[in-house]
Amino acid sequence: MEGKSTIVTRLVLPGMLNDQGILFGGNLLKWMDEAAYIAAKRFVSMRLVTVSVEKVKFHRPLYQGEILELCCYVKRTGNVLLEVEVKVSSECKQAAEKMLAAKGIFKFAAVDECNRPVRISTSADCIAQPV
Repeated sequence: MEGKSTIVTRLVLPGMLNDQGILFGGNLLKWMDEAAYIAAKRFVSMRLVTVSVEKVKFHRPLYQGEILELCCYVKRTGNVLLEVEVKVSSECKQAAEKMLAAKGIFKFAAVDECNRPVRISTSADCIAQPV
């Protein structure tokens, strides 16, 4: 089951860089997790937590001034888990086209107010059921 895509845009600023003038990978991972969460939350409107980050690959370094586009979509849902794919493209200062910068898979679990797993429902009328 595929959901609609969610797109988040970020600008790489000076305070986000390492000593080599390249974006810290941890900053990008954080943004990817946040964007994936937004896509998952829009898809199910339930309480969610990140349970794993898989197959993350950085394809190219990112520099100050680059505009990033984080495109996410719900790739798969199970009873409790949602899988969101995130692809990060960058608009380089030198090139007019977008280039793949990173991608990864983020998995989220639906939980109740005590952080216990609950069944995922994509219907707004349904209430989460304990697993």
